[in-house]
Amino acid sequence: MFRQALNQTPLQFLQGSRLRTADLLLGEHPDMTISQAAASVGLAPVYFSRLYHRTFGCTPSYSRTK
Repeated sequence: MFRQALNQTPLQFLQGSRLRTADLLLGEHPDMTISQAAASVGLAPVYFSRLYHRTFGCTPSYSRTK
């Protein structure tokens, strides 16, 4: 039912929510490290960077410099 209602699996929804939250944190807190942002949303830093790149098309550090 979840997939039918939102057109994504619960895991995809959770990961997307975590990545959007981390992206907001990185944008609002320039002094926060990428590792801190990843930990604050419950992801390991390496896994977070991989998911971030897959989702947004760039690395978290590159996204910060834009």
